[in-house]
Amino acid sequence: VAVVATDLDGDEASGSVSLSVSDDVPSVSVAGPATVVEGERITGSWSLVAGADGASTQVLFDGQAYDLDDAIDTGKGTLTVKGDGTWVFVAAAGLDHRQAQGLSFSLQATDG
Repeated sequence: VAVVATDLDGDEASGSVSLSVSDDVPSVSVAGPATVVEGERITGSWSLVAGADGASTQVLFDGQAYDLDDAIDTGKGTLTVKGDGTWVFVAAAGLDHRQAQGLSFSLQATDG
């Protein structure tokens, strides 16, 4: 942007101002325990920094997206990521321990 300043007796000075507007991006983090005994429950938390535009959040598990507060049957238990910033996983009982029983989920925040 060009700027011209003129004083009372007509002297002029010119200059320019450069502006850059950066679009902020949302960030999300998840915390909680990493292990659970079958048939038991664990809880954790998550947080979102939405930025100026706001953001929507979805749960990603096994290649699919789910809404917050959906009870997700993982095949190894039920995962619910709540809109209040908490999550809960209730592990199934009677799992076959000859096979690894781990799972993971993530949250995706999309800029408004």
